[in-house]
Amino acid sequence: MNTVCDHLSSEDNRVYITSGSFGEGLEMRGSDIDIMFVLKRIEVNEKITSHFFNPTKTYFSLKTEDTKPGFAMLCLISSPSHQILDICETYRTDNYLSNALFRKRYLNDASPVEHGPCVSDTDGLTHCLHSITWVKSASGWISRSNKLWPNKSTQQIITNYGEKQYKECVTLILYALSKCTLDKLIRGTELSVTQRLLVKWHLIYKQGLVRSLKFVLVDNIIFTTSAFIPMELLIVKSGYEIPPVVYAHFLSFLCHYHMNNVRAYRNSLRDLQLTIDEDYFMGKDKCPKALSYYCLGTAFQLMGDNVSAQIAFTETVKLLYPYPFLIRPLKRLSMTTSL
Repeated sequence: MNTVCDHLSSEDNRVYITSGSFGEGLEMRGSDIDIMFVLKRIEVNEKITSHFFNPTKTYFSLKTEDTKPGFAMLCLISSPSHQILDICETYRTDNYLSNALFRKRYLNDASPVEHGPCVSDTDGLTHCLHSITWVKSASGWISRSNKLWPNKSTQQIITNYGEKQYKECVTLILYALSKCTLDKLIRGTELSVTQRLLVKWHLIYKQGLVRSLKFVLVDNIIFTTSAFIPMELLIVKSGYEIPPVVYAHFLSFLCHYHMNNVRAYRNSLRDLQLTIDEDYFMGKDKCPKALSYYCLGTAFQLMGDNVSAQIAFTETVKLLYPYPFLIRPLKRLSMTTSL
């Protein structure tokens, strides 16, 4: 499923590859998400001859002489852009790609920190180059067996366990949605006449003001720790709030998406869109509304609809523009180059 999503999310100038445990299908709580952005306009090869040159691409030759095991040097052979020299350093009359300058090129407000080969201090967002052929030192991996573990029986057990959890979650989500009715009140709005009478009725029966308000109030979902944030959102900071109905439909989308229930997750996406469009249980605060669009954009991006995702993410940025510190931890925004 990750491979399909990566393929659909890829752009003309780069390919997305979800790697690490998440890319292998092991969605462990608390683990980070590693995403590789492979640049398509730069090619690397051990042997390059001039008759293979595409005038629109940049070419590097891979050299392993005088390097430590596992490392290589990339020598610039040809490029249509003089700006490529800005990320190169001269060594023995040739220009070589500088990994430090290469990383700095991709630092931005959403990913302001260098961490190893990545430009994020939590999740691994890494820009990479692709060698179009197997390099000699890695040729042994071509015949490496990948069928030893997990075997088919273990894979089926893992799949069935995951589906059971998703189905249970959908049941809980439907129950939660049944409680979000029009006689309830979202934070930031005023009590209606009916709601005032309901509170008064509970007060008459000496249930107390706080307990009485519980019967009519529905609050936002507040993430007090990042461990409870769905990994698909790529949010690396706690404290964000999401309107309850929006979050319920988004979770419903994720459950059906991971079970590959196409019709069901499209229905959940439609419900998510309608909730935002009709401002249903949204409140008046800008930040929860911005996160609502962020959930919507994430859903579109997972489906491979990058155009719709960009429109939703643009709304997120507009609403959070006065608060740039809230934009940076939303890592999917940095995956949309035009934002």
